[in-house]
Amino acid sequence: VCRALGEFLHDPQAARALRGVVEEDPSDYVVSVAANALGRTRTEGAAELLEAVAERDSHNACIARGAVGGLVATREERGVRWAIEACRMGRPQMLRWAASGALGRAKVLKEDVREHLERGLDDGDFRYRMGAADALAALADDKAMGALGRRKSLETDQRVLRSIREAMRALTNTGGAAAKIDRLEGDIEGLKARLGVLGDRLDKMDADGGRD
Repeated sequence: VCRALGEFLHDPQAARALRGVVEEDPSDYVVSVAANALGRTRTEGAAELLEAVAERDSHNACIARGAVGGLVATREERGVRWAIEACRMGRPQMLRWAASGALGRAKVLKEDVREHLERGLDDGDFRYRMGAADALAALADDKAMGALGRRKSLETDQRVLRSIREAMRALTNTGGAAAKIDRLEGDIEGLKARLGVLGDRLDKMDADGGRD
């Protein structure tokens, strides 16, 4: 249910329900899903709450992992900056992996994100290097090809090399697809907003007994 509520963009009712779960639910894993979904609603104040929630201790850092995905999904610069900070050495490993993966879906500060992920290709944790390559592919910025090619010439771990090759293949095939996807997402969000307005008008008409 929490995951589904995250599909209601800019919906204050969905956000209120998710906030209640984030603030009061006893299950770490339910809170994690709710935090991620709250970010996806992109409602006012979501990022501020998620920053606080992300600092909670939880099993396998699951709440922080859900919150960091939600922070990036808010499309606020503060959320992306928090995710970049969450990648630093000393943070729980599972949080670092989740944060780097979330950054591949960033829609703001994309140049800063790309440069951060490129540096991540040299991380001492092979799983983090794999995640950085996967995130660069998801970010769909072909400027990362140089860094990926450089790391490919140095990398000795076959698992990481596979991820790098797949990322380079994906970026080679990207072309102008990233810009087209961003435009389509904007169109979809516009339609969702219009549907929300129409829904409010229909509710009002029902409340007024059919009189507009």
